[in-house]
Amino acid sequence: MRFRRSVVATGVLLLVGACGPGSADTSSGESTTSPESSSDATTTATNPETSDETTDTPTTTEADDCDTGGLDWCDDGDFQTVITDCDMFAQDCPDGMKCVPFAENGPSWDGTKCVPVNSTGAPGEPCTTEGVMQANDDCDATSFCFGYDQDLMGGTCHPFCTGDISMPACIDGWVCAVAAQGPSLCVQACDPLINDCGAGSECVWTGSLFGCVDEGESVPADQACMFVNDCDASLACVGADAVADCAGDGCCTPYCNLLDGDGPCQMVNPAHVCEPFFMEAPPGYEDVGVCVVGL
Repeated sequence: MRFRRSVVATGVLLLVGACGPGSADTSSGESTTSPESSSDATTTATNPETSDETTDTPTTTEADDCDTGGLDWCDDGDFQTVITDCDMFAQDCPDGMKCVPFAENGPSWDGTKCVPVNSTGAPGEPCTTEGVMQANDDCDATSFCFGYDQDLMGGTCHPFCTGDISMPACIDGWVCAVAAQGPSLCVQACDPLINDCGAGSECVWTGSLFGCVDEGESVPADQACMFVNDCDASLACVGADAVADCAGDGCCTPYCNLLDGDGPCQMVNPAHVCEPFFMEAPPGYEDVGVCVVGL
């Protein structure tokens, strides 16, 4: 009897590459595929009325003037102090606001900020947004708009991940995708054996379960990969020691159904067998395996 190993334990690459909402507002050059990073609190001011004789320049309200636990949203009619560096996991913004990713210094996400909750769009419902710089949307307090097109339409309200980066969680039917580029967010759960995601998405390992993310580079089996969504649909990006003659730090290899045995794997690579993906599979994933070098 052959010893069976869990492929999760052998080094499935966990980060999702270029996880973003797709194309954004081309008129402003906005896109969302750069890494998220922290930034200091910034102030955005509306232009006060001016005349030839005088110019009134608003000044920012001191942080101590707002009793918001260090996160300020003060409005005196002339300006608003916008607080950045909020925590998307903790959702630590003042009441009536939520923490979302935004672009402060360029066309791509580079931080987080608190924005008002303007509507009641629930997770899974369609949404629109004002773009990555303004970052306002019509999702409710538990989600933000993701996956919109060039007209800032066609997105879906995605729930915020809860817990923390080491133990992320989501509401039922969703899993937290920890991204190498962009914010971590909840994506819809899926089955890698049938790849039941919609067009433009693929079913990948998110670090906690399988979820639907944007399609990546479409790398074929046995070729080098870096991120879990680099590979063709129905392929996993696993550590180099799990794939025969892998020439990179990781390589793409097919998922397989344990009930089908090793045959389908060996049709792709004769050195591979079908091994369980999980040591202890969660309900519904008992048959999920992946083609790797046999022990």
